[in-house]
Amino acid sequence: MDENTKVREKFMFPQNNLVVTSIDIQSVEPVDQRTRDSLQKSVQLAIEITTNSQEAAARLVLKLLWVLVIYYSVSLKKSLFEDLWQFYQNGWEFFNQILYAYYAFLSTID
Repeated sequence: MDENTKVREKFMFPQNNLVVTSIDIQSVEPVDQRTRDSLQKSVQLAIEITTNSQEAAARLVLKLLWVLVIYYSVSLKKSLFEDLWQFYQNGWEFFNQILYAYYAFLSTID
């Protein structure tokens, strides 16, 4: 960097007139073992959080599908396509209504 904190096009060493025009950094690793361990733990935690989030989303979708299966096995007032279209249009509000109905149904089983 120059005096104005701009990245230079090239850098010259005055001792031997060596000119560096680009640098290819392939990896950066912390020198301190404690920092390395902390970074590795953070990455593992981030992966675990992402995995748990994806699994939770998949379980939620599975619950929705079971609710739809149960609902349509009990009542065939509308076509499945119509309710799926309504879910698409209304988003989470409709989804929450289905989950509420699902939990109400589960409470009658217990």
